[in-house]
Amino acid sequence: MKPTLFVLAAGMGSRYGGLKQLDGLG
Repeated sequence: MKPTLFVLAAGMGSRYGGLKQLDGLG
């Protein structure tokens, strides 16, 4: 995964519930 995409994913995770987004990626 590109660092930029990871940063965007982390930013969206912090907005939309974090753990749920991380579970989707992981």
